[in-house]
Amino acid sequence: MHFEADPPEVNSGRMYAGPGAESLEAAASAWSSLRKEMMALERSFNRVLLGLMDSWSGPAVTQAVDAAKPFARWLTDLSEQLSGIFWQIHAIVVAYDRARDEVVPPDEIADNRAERRMLIKRNAFGRYNAQIANLDQEYEDFWEADGYAMRAYRLRVLDALSRLTPWQPPPPIVNDTRLVQPVLPSSSLSSEPLRPT
Repeated sequence: MHFEADPPEVNSGRMYAGPGAESLEAAASAWSSLRKEMMALERSFNRVLLGLMDSWSGPAVTQAVDAAKPFARWLTDLSEQLSGIFWQIHAIVVAYDRARDEVVPPDEIADNRAERRMLIKRNAFGRYNAQIANLDQEYEDFWEADGYAMRAYRLRVLDALSRLTPWQPPPPIVNDTRLVQPVLPSSSLSSEPLRPT
């Protein structure tokens, strides 16, 4: 978008009349809550694995734990990714608030244009030429300030979005044979049965 092409009435009007950042703040809060849930799941999953290793021994337990480790790592990575999503949404909220503060308030723009119209009507013999020129320069400054604020806002949002990484599917809980194999009594591992420690 070429914000410089839009007059300040348009850019400032968009920022002041828009829905605001409340929905983004709600989204950030939801992602934060989901991260906490995933962290709790990660802790619970790891406790199960530790409990299994503490309570039992044998090749079947080793096989099961080794097969589950990639999933445990995925949970850790997922929690970190969810944290990243929260912070990037937060960065977008900050960018919005900053842009809204940087654009010229619509009332100031309206006052400038209203005063200019009034002076033009009364400008017999060029009496108010200097004041009108000053108002026009102020309006140009408004235009430039709004264009800069909106360009910066766009770049900050794009930077935040670029830091989001694609979702990775959870890995299956498998071993090198693609399945967690039971230890059969007739197998060569039967001499090391699953047993409590």
